[in-house]
Amino acid sequence: MDLVLTCLNISSSLPTIPIIDSLTNTPSHSYYNPNGKPIFQLISSSLTQSTFSIADVRSFLELFTSNDSHSFDTSAIIKLKPVTSTIVYTSVALALFIVLSVIFCIISCRYCCKREHNERNNRQRNKKCSKKSCYIVFILLIGAIVIGQMIFLAYQVSRAKVFLDDSIKEVNQEIYPKEISIHLEHLLQQLEKLDQYSTQTDSIIIKASQSLFVKAFDTILREEYVFDEIRRLVNYSEVHINELEELITPESNSLPAVMTAFQNIKNSNREMINDLKMPLQEPCDYANGQDAEIISIIINSLDLVHQQTRKFIDTIHDDILSHITPWQSAMIFNQDLEDQIRWYISLVLTILLVLIIVLGIIPIIALIIIFVCRMCCKQQRAASPKYHANSHRTKDYGRQRSSSIDDDKNWISTSQSSHCSSSARLCWMRIVFTPMVIILILIVLVTGIFHGVDLFAQGACRTAHNDQPFLVSFFIDQLSGNNPNHLVINELDPQTLFTNIIDDCSNLVHFSEYFFQHHLIRLENDTEYAMNRLNKKVYDQFIIAIDHIKIGSHLDLLANFSGAIASAEIKEKVHEIEENLKNVEILFNKILTMTPILPTRIVNQTNQDFKDYLKRVLNSTIDMCPLPLATIYKTDTMLCHNFASSFNGLWFGLFLYMFFITFGLCICGLCIYKRL
Repeated sequence: MDLVLTCLNISSSLPTIPIIDSLTNTPSHSYYNPNGKPIFQLISSSLTQSTFSIADVRSFLELFTSNDSHSFDTSAIIKLKPVTSTIVYTSVALALFIVLSVIFCIISCRYCCKREHNERNNRQRNKKCSKKSCYIVFILLIGAIVIGQMIFLAYQVSRAKVFLDDSIKEVNQEIYPKEISIHLEHLLQQLEKLDQYSTQTDSIIIKASQSLFVKAFDTILREEYVFDEIRRLVNYSEVHINELEELITPESNSLPAVMTAFQNIKNSNREMINDLKMPLQEPCDYANGQDAEIISIIINSLDLVHQQTRKFIDTIHDDILSHITPWQSAMIFNQDLEDQIRWYISLVLTILLVLIIVLGIIPIIALIIIFVCRMCCKQQRAASPKYHANSHRTKDYGRQRSSSIDDDKNWISTSQSSHCSSSARLCWMRIVFTPMVIILILIVLVTGIFHGVDLFAQGACRTAHNDQPFLVSFFIDQLSGNNPNHLVINELDPQTLFTNIIDDCSNLVHFSEYFFQHHLIRLENDTEYAMNRLNKKVYDQFIIAIDHIKIGSHLDLLANFSGAIASAEIKEKVHEIEENLKNVEILFNKILTMTPILPTRIVNQTNQDFKDYLKRVLNSTIDMCPLPLATIYKTDTMLCHNFASSFNGLWFGLFLYMFFITFGLCICGLCIYKRL
């Protein structure tokens, strides 16, 4: 009847942790550059940052989510910086291009009288050819710039149209609420499983504690209760008693009293073994799930994990999923409205694309026609005999001062015809410029809208990338209202907690490393208490067993038996049994004087093993990052890297394009034409 801890063979290994399907991945995410590459994007970004800062974005979000009924009246909306900036830009741009249009009209009406025209012609004759070439090169350079701007802006508008259309479709049909609800339902399943682990008495966490406790108490029994030595001595006594039985049986002169005394020795030794099994039964009862008190202590030690898990479950289920499931009926726009919005946006941007191309082509074609006509007229005049005669007379005026009256009349007639042709061309320029003014006004209005969109997009993206603490606090306030404990259990700071989760997600660290750090403090304390409570039960059972065994009575039985036997060999065996029992008595006295407090070394090791196992459970049960990283990165790439990038500076690029056309091609081109 060996003294063994039989439950050790059953619960020595830790239970296998089921691995739940995980959505965790590490999608690649490019760096966000809010400034862009072209020069007009750099200028636009600088203006936007000074106009609509992160602090302004904060104010806008707080106003947007305010419950005040007066937050969105007309006066409040107009006071918003993006709206104010858009109105100011649109007004200034309209005023500028109207002024430039008036200047064009004034310049086109100058030199209409015959005298001024003739004087200009006389001065023009004396101009050098190199200066004319400079004028032509200048106007050709402006035209090349306008054509390059037109091609680039047409590409940017087409790109913005595609990105905007895709963004509306993806956000409304895929990202929200479909992908969000799928991720939250997946996270909810994981949290439910974790909550079961922390509350059910037969969960893998409780079984792990049972295995670890048995392992620890196997060490405690050997080191603190010297149970190996007690077991060795008791087993030796059992062996010697069996040897006595073999020696007594052949004795022919064995009296019934001797046999009765020997049987009493055997019975008392068997009772001692049974009594010593009582302390062993305590850790085995816990290992077998029969010690409800210790199991309850371990369950209570996980109560903080349970509370926090339940808060997340309730928040996800009641405050989010209940509003976005089924996702087909929770889209931002229904399918018909989405199609209409996308159609109107596509129409507006297509019209803008046409206007950009038409605005650039009209002055270029007009200039080409005007210069071609001028060159043709010049060639016709050069081919005229009277023109050659006049030219000859002009060159040799020193030798041939007199000219006929008919030739003078012909020259005057030719000059008047040229003047009338020039006036007609100027008139046609003003007529052609009229639709250009209308197109300019339309594009200015559209660029005003682009300016506002650019402000909002860049401000939102800068805030999302550079002001995460504010966003965390903002969304926590939106979810929890005025009660932070709606999201987390007491004594925890929600902002710090969720900021660390974001940092862990960014650094590819499992969020539970920090998140459950506070929750596991109670686990350490309660695990130590449970182990000492179990040790107290073991100690009490040892006291009961020692008190019941009474080594002195065993020694008296052996002395009486030895006195009734004459065999020296039997007496020797009895003496060995007595020595073993005396050594057992010494060990019992040592146990009686000990304090039932476990060594810190064993408790800390068990605690560490338990925490390590619990962390493996967390890592295997819940995704590394509870946030929908793939969806967040996808949304960020779509809205900030694609959409906002395509709109970044587009309004300023269009402004420069219109300025180059109005001032560069129209006004400067008109002046150069008149000088030529």
